[in-house]
Amino acid sequence: MIRITPLWSEAARVAGIELPSRFEAHTELDSAPFFPAYQRGEISHEDFYEQLRDFLGLATTLEAERVHRHILVEPYPEVEAMIRDFNDAGYSTACLSNTNEPHWREMSESGRFPAHLALGHRFASHEMGLLKPQPEIFQAFEKAMGVTGNEVAFFDDSTMNVEAAKALGWHAFRIDPARNTVPQVKTYLESVVGKSERL
Repeated sequence: MIRITPLWSEAARVAGIELPSRFEAHTELDSAPFFPAYQRGEISHEDFYEQLRDFLGLATTLEAERVHRHILVEPYPEVEAMIRDFNDAGYSTACLSNTNEPHWREMSESGRFPAHLALGHRFASHEMGLLKPQPEIFQAFEKAMGVTGNEVAFFDDSTMNVEAAKALGWHAFRIDPARNTVPQVKTYLESVVGKSERL
């Protein structure tokens, strides 16, 4: 639904923050050892930004906060219209997101991501205290939505998350984040439409 940068260096570039030359340009987000804990809501914003400042080699927590904010890039085109079509057709729509409170607030309140607001249900890792690909987060989703595995069509850009969902019987498909989402979703749904009661 939302294009993100998977690299700290790219988020810094968009934010206009210069990282030290010693920082490895291809360092992925999850390479920060404290990032998963933040996504589970286990550490405070202050602790997170202090650790991120040190991890990135920045001078201030304000710079670290700015880099973090620019992980979110832009919505993928036509996703809002697709979700509204699903809603109008009577399907349940939802997201199950590995995220954190600042990003969740940005997605919900900034007006930049209307597809997020079009969803019928929204589940965030930092509010649930769980993180994909833990099976418990998928099970918590099922309980909250009142569904079982084969009633769910699930799309994610992480192979690990997709495999975890498949293990619970979900119709799970990996989305290539380098390509637009909507054509991929429509192609994959051809194999499950008519078999699932809900999406």
